[in-house]
Amino acid sequence: MKKVKLIWVFSGPDAENRAKDKLILLDECCDKNEIEHYSGTEYISHISWLTYLIVSEEDRAKKLEKLSPTREEDFDA
Repeated sequence: MKKVKLIWVFSGPDAENRAKDKLILLDECCDKNEIEHYSGTEYISHISWLTYLIVSEEDRAKKLEKLSPTREEDFDA
């Protein structure tokens, strides 16, 4: 099954907190919709963090269409 990586990028002095808050919201959304997922945050620099969510393309199309990531990438495990 093909997977997609959804990415949200946060910048500024509160980037870490915003990225971690987004992670909680995404995990709750996936749990509520019973979506198998892998998620996390990554440190980019002292003022930039990102949050990512890896899901199947099918779940993205059917259940997560309202999410507005900064970008999407194909994901090969």
